[in-house]
Amino acid sequence: MIKIETYTRKSREERLEEIKQAAQKVFLRKGFKDTNMEDIINETTLSKGGFYYYFKNTKEIYFAILEEKSDNTIAYLGQMFADNQDTIGEVVDYLAESIFEDFAERRLFLMGLYESYYDNDFMEKFGLIQEKYVDLTVNIIIEKHPDMGKEKLREKINFLYTLYHNFVINCNMMAGKNIYKRNKKYLKDLFIDILRD
Repeated sequence: MIKIETYTRKSREERLEEIKQAAQKVFLRKGFKDTNMEDIINETTLSKGGFYYYFKNTKEIYFAILEEKSDNTIAYLGQMFADNQDTIGEVVDYLAESIFEDFAERRLFLMGLYESYYDNDFMEKFGLIQEKYVDLTVNIIIEKHPDMGKEKLREKINFLYTLYHNFVINCNMMAGKNIYKRNKKYLKDLFIDILRD
């Protein structure tokens, strides 16, 4: 089948965005594990050869999407936390509230977390992304609370994000949402205790 739009002249950035949007659509519909390159190619206007010029496999595409979504979230959080005087309260509120949210990026993130159990590349990628979140959060809190020890705070924030991801998995994949919602206050108290120790 000839794709009519195949010959439309697009920039490299436009092609990459087209591929990432198509891949996200397919990943959300089929899951990462059940998605192959042909599935994604069929959602784009590119030929097979043109497509493989940009990405060699589904993992590369997934990582490009994950990196972009993470960078956008980090920029958003950086602005949100920086604009607030009570940074610790803001971090705690954001984490406790966002556990319950269900959105496309969250489902993509959970797919990758699942894959990290079986694939070291995924584990490494998620570790690097968590480091970015930890760095952002530590730097913003230290800026407003310079009396807190940076290394001790880094350990606490790293633990907090690790704990947060476990709550997200349980809440979204193991039908724990209602119990977490009923006990949100205790979550916030736990998060504050970790940070203020």
